[in-house]
Amino acid sequence: MGGILTVALVMMAVIPFLNQLLKVDVAQAEQAAVTQEVVPAKPESVSVMALYQMEENTKKISAIYIEVFQTGSNQVSYMEIPVDTRVNLSERLYKSLQTYAPELPQYLKLSNMAESFSMEYGLTGSNRILSEVLGISVEHYVRADKETMQSWMALQAEEKTDVGFFEAYADWLENSGSDLKTWERWMYYESWRKVTGIQMETAPGSREKDGFLISGKRSGERLQELTVRKESEANIEK
Repeated sequence: MGGILTVALVMMAVIPFLNQLLKVDVAQAEQAAVTQEVVPAKPESVSVMALYQMEENTKKISAIYIEVFQTGSNQVSYMEIPVDTRVNLSERLYKSLQTYAPELPQYLKLSNMAESFSMEYGLTGSNRILSEVLGISVEHYVRADKETMQSWMALQAEEKTDVGFFEAYADWLENSGSDLKTWERWMYYESWRKVTGIQMETAPGSREKDGFLISGKRSGERLQELTVRKESEANIEK
């Protein structure tokens, strides 16, 4: 009995030491962080977007419209910005844009403003230029050729049927490009279906021999007025 007790005591003393000695650390693989895309719950109440008329596979802009659209309204407003508008970029914006377009001129016409950028960044850069010229934030854009653009604008003033407008809206999304994803643009479908008319105007300014001289201040104030007015109309409707 004494021998058995001695062996047991020895084993009790040795086993923890052996466990510590023979322990194998298993490295836990770090789980990659999952970045979830932020999905907006609903469309913006007032959308301010630049519409660029451009032929396919070109960087030349043949028409520019600033669209102010109140989701749920029956009317949309457009301000046409003449493409021969001459602009002189501020030093700060110019140096910032040179990161993406080293050959970008500081003094240019809006019709040429996308040419120095890559195809991927061209209209993002153009939006930054428009934002400075107009004094408002133009965050989103749509690009389409002349035929597609004119068909889209004509459609807004027509009487709509559910089936006909669905097909026309699908064609518009298919034949135009945007910084917004397709599913984001579909969120505005019901609002666009209610539109029965458009309000079109040209940016304030003067026509000169070598191009259009825009009044950035008056243009920005007018766009701000349209935005605030449409927000007020939305609140009244609510």
